[in-house]
Amino acid sequence: MSYDIPDIFSNSSIQSLPERGGAYDRLSFPLLADIRYEGNKKYESSLDKAHRAMLEMLKPYITADKQYARSSTRQYLTAIQYYLHSFSHLASYPGRYEYVSVPFNKAAYKKGQRLEHLSFVAMSLVKRAFLQHPDNLINFHTGTWNKETKTGLVTRISMNESLADWLTQKKLVFPLHPKGMRAGLSKNPKPSLVGISTLKDDGERVFTPIDRSLNVREQHIENLNHHLKKLQVDISYPSYKAYRGAWNYTEQRSQIQGMRGNQLYRSFSREDGVGGRLWGHWVQRCPKHIRPFITFDRQPIYEGDFSSMQLSLLYAVKGIPKPEGDLYDISSDVRRAWMKQILTKTVGSSSKPQALGALRNEMKHSDPSLMKEANTLYEEFWSYHSDVRDLLFNGGAWKRLQYLESEIALEVIGILLSKDIVTIPLHDGFIVKTKHKSDLDNAMTTAYQRVTACLRSHR
Repeated sequence: MSYDIPDIFSNSSIQSLPERGGAYDRLSFPLLADIRYEGNKKYESSLDKAHRAMLEMLKPYITADKQYARSSTRQYLTAIQYYLHSFSHLASYPGRYEYVSVPFNKAAYKKGQRLEHLSFVAMSLVKRAFLQHPDNLINFHTGTWNKETKTGLVTRISMNESLADWLTQKKLVFPLHPKGMRAGLSKNPKPSLVGISTLKDDGERVFTPIDRSLNVREQHIENLNHHLKKLQVDISYPSYKAYRGAWNYTEQRSQIQGMRGNQLYRSFSREDGVGGRLWGHWVQRCPKHIRPFITFDRQPIYEGDFSSMQLSLLYAVKGIPKPEGDLYDISSDVRRAWMKQILTKTVGSSSKPQALGALRNEMKHSDPSLMKEANTLYEEFWSYHSDVRDLLFNGGAWKRLQYLESEIALEVIGILLSKDIVTIPLHDGFIVKTKHKSDLDNAMTTAYQRVTACLRSHR
């Protein structure tokens, strides 16, 4: 079986490996013979701190061995550094590899061999210390390599979850290891903070700047962008399980496509004043289940959102009070999420048949048994909210709601900026540092009241 060596290793200038088909299987790769940071200063710093911390963890088990004095502290540090670098590379690509192969014969560390810069004694004692540590860091699989016949396997080492967690928490496990994804400025910032977005026949989206001055609320975008340039946004996984949960196993990549973009703009649909949501920051494209692991300036974040925003706005547009309690919790037969889906599919459609078609299509993929109940559930929902049903299918409800959402978002941003608090909007939600949770909650309440009060004053 041929072995699959990572690109980070295969270009090494020193090659002294068994012929292809021997020593390594497709689930393992050789201990990385050199440490490459690929310009990733953050990883370089994290690895330097981590291998020193690991030495302190392993030192009692290393020094207990009678061979300890045969290598210097520097050699033990170096051995640990190479182990951690290789383990981190393995952990950064879940499902791709299971083992790091490490030869434990003196000949592999002699001059001219790819591991000549490492100490055989140090590598052996560090491996033994990993095994003796009470946290059960690794599993050891004795090799069967026969130099004469060139058959068998080099010794393989697999990580246990405890070591994978430790590496993740030390910031050594990340997509595109060792280069990593790098958060940065918008690659092609929009020529204007406000514009009209249209979709061409070939599927290309075109942004056309609007030639006018920013209104009072839109000026908050400019101010916020200034602060976003300075905000350090990153992702910090608390465990290896969380990291694996953010991995796309089918395509062998992170579910996060990239971290490029930190400047917001307002995008209207077809004409000025229609829609108007805020776009442009990579966090807005981040999957919902990954967002809790985002950090602002290395601090934890809080994500707050409006409950039943679109439905509440329908009542506000109509000028009547909304029902008490949870606006979606109206049926004991189905989950609340399906009631919310009914609203979403309805407001975004031009007719009831179109809305039902979209709803059934969603049910087909998620819960086919509900498809025959789609019309019954639809009527149950809109009978409960009959006071606003006449606003549907008039061609402008969806765009009107998006516009009001964006106005509220701009108002929230302005209120927070007045307190020097930076936020990233998520349409009907917002992310701030956890310490600003109460400020965000208060700002959302105030912003909603101000925008809906304007609706009443113009009625």
